[in-house]
Amino acid sequence: MATVRIMQAGDLHLETPFTDCGLPPELAGQRRAELRSAFTRIIDLVRENDVRILLLAGDMYEHRYATKDTIRFINGLLAEIPSTRVFIAPGNHDPALPDSYYHTFPWAENVHIFRAPTFERVEVPGLRVNVWGLGWTQWEIRQRKLRELQIVAPETLNLVLLHAEVVGREGESSYLPVTVEDMEQCGADYIALGHIHGYTSYTAGERIIAQYAGSPEPLNAGETGRHGILLGEIGKDGSDWSFVPMAKRQYFSLEVKVKPEMDTAKIAAACRELIRANGGRDDIFRFSLTGRHDPDSRFDPAHWREAVGDDCSRAELIDRTQPDYDLDELARQENTVLGQFVRVMLTKLEAAAAAEKPGLEKALFYGLDALTGQKVVGK
Repeated sequence: MATVRIMQAGDLHLETPFTDCGLPPELAGQRRAELRSAFTRIIDLVRENDVRILLLAGDMYEHRYATKDTIRFINGLLAEIPSTRVFIAPGNHDPALPDSYYHTFPWAENVHIFRAPTFERVEVPGLRVNVWGLGWTQWEIRQRKLRELQIVAPETLNLVLLHAEVVGREGESSYLPVTVEDMEQCGADYIALGHIHGYTSYTAGERIIAQYAGSPEPLNAGETGRHGILLGEIGKDGSDWSFVPMAKRQYFSLEVKVKPEMDTAKIAAACRELIRANGGRDDIFRFSLTGRHDPDSRFDPAHWREAVGDDCSRAELIDRTQPDYDLDELARQENTVLGQFVRVMLTKLEAAAAAEKPGLEKALFYGLDALTGQKVVGK
């Protein structure tokens, strides 16, 4: 049997507000536009590579925020590739609820949407390919739906499209849990997964049985690394895949080790060096400051932002440094409130459980700042 060229994508989350990312309104608007641009590039790649089947693994748009304009945009591009069969499996952010555009909008003839909560088989004419899928019709799915699927069709290529979370053998999830064993035993030649935003592959021996393509664009600061889509040739004897990077911007989460002698300018210089070494002006960086700072020298966030702002599209800061107090020296002060406070807090820290220590350390350093006349700044 000949191989079939397919593309796998999903998790675009068109119209996501980016409110949980702390992006300013202007940049949030740019990111929403860039999500649309990513989908346009996907359709361009379908044409350039003569893709026969496009698998879209859910969360194409945000049900709560999408408008008819969003759907016209998606459908208009899909209608431009009439020779490519398109399959969509709605996910937890774009479920096929009764009022969903998946039900109410007239989609292009080459588009099939899995709207039912049980598996449906669609035969692709002329290719000897079956595509199996189901759609989310509610906000949570805790049942292991893939266990209901038992494919017995050795003469055809069987693809499964599913928006789900891979869990351990005894794991639970409200995001349609599946296990590696479920994927191995359902009889599919390949399973195209959506939901996880980073590329992930699952194998049985040397054979790829399932993959997450991830999201074409990162959606928050935790989604570091590459983002893109999958292009593959697949047959009964196996498959050959390429990961195609798509993201206009990347997120980077980096650590800067602070020393007591470093002022704000030196910290900013260290951050700028990391920006140049890792990314560029279009990228978004989150820096975690760790180590010790001079208690008498306060970090100036506004100065820092001005110093690094021209090197990237956005820089965020998490200050986890601690003041460089000599605790042993302070504890030796016999007849002072400061010495007594340090001794009490060190005793509490020594006896505390691991979960309690971070809070006690904060209390220790806040107390020291207050007792030594420093400005107390929460972190």
